[in-house]
Amino acid sequence: LTVSHNIPTLCSHEQCTSCMVCYNACPFDAISFVETELSVQVPQIDSEKCRHCALCEKVCPVLNVPKLNYPKRCIALYAKLDMDRQTCASGGAATTFSRYFIKNGGVVYGATANGGYPKFIRVSDIQDLELLKGSKYVYCVPESVYKFVKQDLQANKQVLFIGLPCNVAALENFLKKDYDNLFTIDLICHGAPPFAYLREHLRSKRVSIKDVDNITFRGELDFYTTAYDKNRKILYKQSQYEDEYFSAFMRGYIFRPSCYQCLFAKSERISDITVGDFWGITKEALNNYTGKISVALLNTGKGVKLFDLTSELFVWEQRNIEEAINGNQQLSKPSSPGSKQKRELFKDTYCKNKSVTEAFKICGIKKFVFKNKVKRYVLVIFNKLTKNLLK
Repeated sequence: LTVSHNIPTLCSHEQCTSCMVCYNACPFDAISFVETELSVQVPQIDSEKCRHCALCEKVCPVLNVPKLNYPKRCIALYAKLDMDRQTCASGGAATTFSRYFIKNGGVVYGATANGGYPKFIRVSDIQDLELLKGSKYVYCVPESVYKFVKQDLQANKQVLFIGLPCNVAALENFLKKDYDNLFTIDLICHGAPPFAYLREHLRSKRVSIKDVDNITFRGELDFYTTAYDKNRKILYKQSQYEDEYFSAFMRGYIFRPSCYQCLFAKSERISDITVGDFWGITKEALNNYTGKISVALLNTGKGVKLFDLTSELFVWEQRNIEEAINGNQQLSKPSSPGSKQKRELFKDTYCKNKSVTEAFKICGIKKFVFKNKVKRYVLVIFNKLTKNLLK
């Protein structure tokens, strides 16, 4: 190593993706994570422990962006297995790839909201794939996941890593080389709000996070913020239009600062395969299929190989790459708030009061949600009156 006598300079807090790869790379345990005034997790270097090796700088995916690849093929698909098609947020692409890996003796790393604390976990049992299903519209803590992936790779395990583009980039920098037994999938990402916002929001609805065993944002045919206890009893459920957190997410008011300047929200991709919803696909696709459809962008030779090995598990057809890009903003540019003024109002209010509930009020989310509830009540009453008049 070339040793510097200066404390390493990591990326700014505004740029930091909270990928935690610097924490994984530090051999001297000199990096911990603290919260900014926006409750974003960012690294802090202990000058007493630091030995100036600069490994943290070298692995940072913001300071050292890995190679990106323009997709080779674009596939529209959905899982043949009924259970996955019905319980996954989209067409079940990531779950189907994961199922193939585990059935063939491999392991899968991905994010879960199970236990009420969104984080990355290792899955080696088919039954545990349920823990990885569903969209997590919140920041998921990587912790030491990159170290564990490396251990499995060095033990010659077949590994599938599923994460946001910034997580995949962090893993690639951490490993420093391409492993033949590693396959990566990145999820098309709108942005990841700090967990503190969701925790406080649920608390405002009289739901303690300690009682929550799982959190979901998408059902079979709907978009709801739903919190369950360990017995699958619903502790809280509200639609995207009548839930403040979900509404703020959809308007882009609550993402971490780095999300608005994401280096990976472009047509060139970081992973072997990119998956997400195939928004904007024509109605006649897949023989006029009306269910949820996933897009799979095959970005590397490895990605093409993995799809070829698993294609019989899907109903699929090849589509034009530009069709997928045009239907999903995050394949061409980062998310932006629908109103920059309201994003600033949210940001300023939260920094001042440390209250996401107050911030929702000041930026107009509470008013928006209230109007939607009133509209729904009026519609219900109107439908009842109409039904009675027709009797």
